[in-house]
Amino acid sequence: MRNVTGRGLGLLLGGVFFLVGTAVSCTPGALQGVAKHHDVHDALGDSKCDGANSPVGAKVSALILDWPATQRGDLESAMHGGAAIVKYSCSGVEILADCRVDGDYGYQGLSMKKEAAYLDSSDQVAANFGGVGVGVSAELKQGAKLDLLTYLVGKRKTTRLSVYADELPGEGCEGATHFVRQADVGAFAMTSGTEIAAGAAAQAFGQGVSGDSQAKETRDTSDGDPNKCKASANEDDQPPSGCNAMIRVKLFPIKPGQRPAQVDDEKGVDDPIECPEGLVNVDSLCQPDTASLAYRLCPKGDAEQCKEQCLNGSDQSCGRLGNLSKYYKDASPAFSKRLEQACSSGIAPACSGLVSALYQANKQKYKNLRYEKDPAKQRERREALQPLTDRMYALTVNGCVGGDSESCRMVTQEIYFGSSPHLGERKNHNEFFAVMRRGCDAGSAFACWRYAVMSLDRQDRDVKLSLRYLNRACLGQYLPACMAYAALHSSPSECVALQEAPRRCDWMQRGQSCKQLRVHDMADGPSGNTAGASLCSPAVLGAISGDKATIAQAYKSLACREGSDSSIYVSRSSCQ
Repeated sequence: MRNVTGRGLGLLLGGVFFLVGTAVSCTPGALQGVAKHHDVHDALGDSKCDGANSPVGAKVSALILDWPATQRGDLESAMHGGAAIVKYSCSGVEILADCRVDGDYGYQGLSMKKEAAYLDSSDQVAANFGGVGVGVSAELKQGAKLDLLTYLVGKRKTTRLSVYADELPGEGCEGATHFVRQADVGAFAMTSGTEIAAGAAAQAFGQGVSGDSQAKETRDTSDGDPNKCKASANEDDQPPSGCNAMIRVKLFPIKPGQRPAQVDDEKGVDDPIECPEGLVNVDSLCQPDTASLAYRLCPKGDAEQCKEQCLNGSDQSCGRLGNLSKYYKDASPAFSKRLEQACSSGIAPACSGLVSALYQANKQKYKNLRYEKDPAKQRERREALQPLTDRMYALTVNGCVGGDSESCRMVTQEIYFGSSPHLGERKNHNEFFAVMRRGCDAGSAFACWRYAVMSLDRQDRDVKLSLRYLNRACLGQYLPACMAYAALHSSPSECVALQEAPRRCDWMQRGQSCKQLRVHDMADGPSGNTAGASLCSPAVLGAISGDKATIAQAYKSLACREGSDSSIYVSRSSCQ
């Protein structure tokens, strides 16, 4: 239950915005569901919001701990009806409940992560709160502090990488600026006061603080029950009851005009938001840039700095290194340990980064295994490599269920391409389904596609659910998924022809020869709970209704985009 108590300080939070590298504060207006705080500029001495520091067009990471309960509910409702669209301005955030675009949100469960923050300056509050409808009262400028305690148990995320203005339906979308890419959920407490010390927020949950740290004038806000959060697990498909408060949202700007022909680059799209000048990112918290910091987020694109900061302890830098260096050859114990720690803590790109490093360091051994002709020697080589193979497999699974498409591709190779030179023969159909579903819910369009197509080949198929996952993959701009969706809404003969679309260059073969594959060939899994049917079987096509011709043409157009530099694309023969 949401709990707000206070005396003396009045409202603490009102209109401070944190953009990519920019802190902006604005006078809140009269948007419905957003509180008014007319004293923000006097309190902080900030400039008026103008064209130079407008939030429009920037990505936003925003703690929303002080949103009114009604506005928080409006956001949750909007996220159940498609990709949530908002109007984000210097006046705050307005949920455009009647403005909907295609897209839904999967849920990525996490083991509970407890995080505390103590903010003693308005700059830190502006940067770390991320703003969205949040401001600071005059008392904060006069010496008030802010103590935060959060319990993160999961993330709601869409596969959509972008929304363009021409995709908006029009009515109800006036002034739309952003869509919600992700929302973190769990429980939180925050305490403000002129004399509070670190840890004061714990008392908002009834956990108590020492007498020396209690403030004479405080304001406490909390939502959720930490004890309920302890039940969270990575395998959850919903947050625990009593631990589902929204903590933070990531907003991506709506791009102007029409969607271009080329696809968006998925790699690095969810990189951490940069901190404003004078502050650096330390474990998702913007802190003053001082020499005493043990580590910080590395500059984007700087592999050497990312490696250094990763070794120093920055998990996020390990993730950036994973994005930068698929074939990083440093598999030294110290570096491997850090990447593995980052992978275990939920930084998914670090998982595939480490697998790439381990494979490169042992490439010759796997090559010898692949070309060994003597059965006894082949078995001996395989057994010698099995511990490393098992380690790499566990890493790819961790990365995939965290939403890293590169890791999901590696898992796919492991399970369905047992002859792959770097991974073992582990063909567990049900395990694959569980991993791909979780990868999709965590935001991987590739995982959505694999789960959808292969689920259609099962005896317990759910065609409607498979179409939903295919649509998620297509919205994430995974082009073969768009073509598969078109194929399912075509005649049987056209369906088979359209399946010839994808060409696949896997993570080891990019820049080399690519294997031609049909969509349903990718569904050839182990026997067991399979029907042996292709995507175009009568059992599948007969379960689909609607205006098939119109739908098929629309999704075929999405699939047949020019200018794609994706490793998996659609052949021109299917686009004629």
